[in-house]
Amino acid sequence: MSRTILISGASGLIGSALVAHLRSHDNNVIRLVRDPSVNHADTIYYSYTSELAEEKIDQERFDCADVIIHLAGAPITGSLWTKSYKQTLYESRIQSTRHIARIIKRASSKPRLFIVASAVGIYGDRGDELLDERSSEGEGFLAHLCKDWEKEAYITQSDHTRVVTARIGLVLSHRGGFLGRMLPLFKLGLGGHMGDGLQYMSWIALPDIVRAFEHIIVNENLRGAINLVGAHPVTNRKFTIELASVLKRSAFITQPAWLLNLLPGEMAQEMLLSSTRVLPKRLDESGFLFEYKNLNDVLMYALNMKEKN
Repeated sequence: MSRTILISGASGLIGSALVAHLRSHDNNVIRLVRDPSVNHADTIYYSYTSELAEEKIDQERFDCADVIIHLAGAPITGSLWTKSYKQTLYESRIQSTRHIARIIKRASSKPRLFIVASAVGIYGDRGDELLDERSSEGEGFLAHLCKDWEKEAYITQSDHTRVVTARIGLVLSHRGGFLGRMLPLFKLGLGGHMGDGLQYMSWIALPDIVRAFEHIIVNENLRGAINLVGAHPVTNRKFTIELASVLKRSAFITQPAWLLNLLPGEMAQEMLLSSTRVLPKRLDESGFLFEYKNLNDVLMYALNMKEKN
């Protein structure tokens, strides 16, 4: 069934792949853009910072949406976590979600589904504890950011509009994200684990997360928090060994915790050394089937794709 789907953050790693996938399945995909000079047939302007944001919104086109997917936000690892950048991270997520929620609330015809990207960082640093959607929220800047972020999304929930907060793990692709940043160092033989390497990393392949979004769209019983991660989280040490093995390189340059902790803010503790062992319980229960089930498979896929492209 063809749907009209609005997507913010459509130029990002997940967004660009999702736009292509949904369009290939005959959906009418419209990109939400923050540049008012971009005026294409497949775009709608929106902004949470401009004074002209409200009057420039094309409410009629918003009202035609069956699904709105909000992926936009300043990159979590886009800069050091200075006080200023942490404020940017917070505002880019909370204010933008609040703005879109306001547009939905006043719509004459409301979407059937509103998906807002969140992160597994909501669970905080939990060691080797197995976590699913029923687990409690954690502590720290990132956990509180995700909590407030999701709260803004649920304002739009109604009998007509279901809301899903997609708690995304590390998305693995050579095109960017965590793996894209790691590849150059590992290819030079300069890779290594971070700290003691025992912290868990919850990952998902880019093709699987795109399919998971589609799965959420078509399964109308899915609502609330959903973990978008693979079934087999690994430790940072295991990830390092697997990546080095696939690349046929050594990986012995350990980054000690004390050195990483020199980074401003809580970036090292919450992003690099934090352990989050998350399971995709609700995806599993709803019948979603992963194409890439183990780390070696997704690493081989990503590296093969890089050779082809």
